[in-house]
Amino acid sequence: MFAMFLYITLYIQNTLGFSPQQTGLRFLPLTVVSFFVAPAAGRVSRTVPVRALFGLGMALVGTGLLLMSNIDASSKWTALLPGFILAGAGDRDGESEPRAGRGRRRPTAALGDGQRHQLDVPPGRDRDRDRRPRAVFQGILTNKIPNVPGEVLATGNPNLVRGVPHHAYLVAYSDALSTLFLIAAIIAFVAAVLSLALTRQSDFIVQGAPEAAPAG
Repeated sequence: MFAMFLYITLYIQNTLGFSPQQTGLRFLPLTVVSFFVAPAAGRVSRTVPVRALFGLGMALVGTGLLLMSNIDASSKWTALLPGFILAGAGDRDGESEPRAGRGRRRPTAALGDGQRHQLDVPPGRDRDRDRRPRAVFQGILTNKIPNVPGEVLATGNPNLVRGVPHHAYLVAYSDALSTLFLIAAIIAFVAAVLSLALTRQSDFIVQGAPEAAPAG
């Protein structure tokens, strides 16, 4: 979901023509829902298996992304609203934490993030992660509007594109963004299944619950 924020921001601000402040306000539904769901998920995590919470969260994010994939050239920003709400509800991990490496985590302050930790990432890894969806997005756009650099098309600003009719650009951009939403949704659904299948309760400590003493 966070990987999609860049492209959603470009879409709302440059393609739909909202100011940065107006664009930020339109993210509020996702943020507010996540703000209220995160502590509730923390309380539920004391009685519900962590893998069920992970699986449900990823499934909600996937459903939200799938709903957002229905945008087209005539869509308004409200077409994203149902997806924002569902993704905000799914974008949390409660108050459970891995047993291993607890001293290495540090707080994060990402938009709508219900998490309170992140894994240490080698230098450059975040940039590499960002390039992958960007390359896919630019490739889709270039196939739809040839002879125009993908990095220009991916700005979401039709005023920067020369020689392409405004409506044709909107059709190509919204279709490419819809495809990227669909790809992200599939990844989220696969992650939901893997979370249910592979997450072990014994690997987590639920905050507020006593930690079992080591055997022996």
